[in-house]
Amino acid sequence: MNVNYDDLVAYLANSEDWHQIESSLEWLEFAGPPDAEGTPRHLLLPSSALASDLQYYITTAVCVLAAVEEIPKDTMADRITPSSVKALLQAIVHFDCEPGVFTASVQASDHQTGYTAYVDFRTSIQDAAREISTHGSSPEEALQCLLNVLKTYWGRCPHCSHYLHGDGQDTPG
Repeated sequence: MNVNYDDLVAYLANSEDWHQIESSLEWLEFAGPPDAEGTPRHLLLPSSALASDLQYYITTAVCVLAAVEEIPKDTMADRITPSSVKALLQAIVHFDCEPGVFTASVQASDHQTGYTAYVDFRTSIQDAAREISTHGSSPEEALQCLLNVLKTYWGRCPHCSHYLHGDGQDTPG
């Protein structure tokens, strides 16, 4: 299970079920859905990705989230930091607007080796991007690069410019 700290914090921050209740120089505390007795669940994470025991807190958080969602921890890890081709494609499609205007795909590259991941737009508006593509040595690497481009440079539907928070819905303004 390989979950990125920044992805975990972003997942919790953008979740409808979890919200940050405390923040200090040392800790981030999130409250989530109540347990069977009505007590809200809590997750505690170091406030820095440089903490020496960071992996312990990440693993614990993933296990708690998986138990709450009643899914395997590897599936939860893939939701937080997608790593399989299917999970990466699903994460990329979450950046599309409603109704959807693009398709995502990955294929063997025209380059000597590797793969190219694409977002192709079904409709075209003048001066809007028509395609975004990235290259990698594996399909997963190419898709991860494409997802990183969407997260880093766009953070919103690259076609209509609506800001998104990762689940296909506009960010409340």
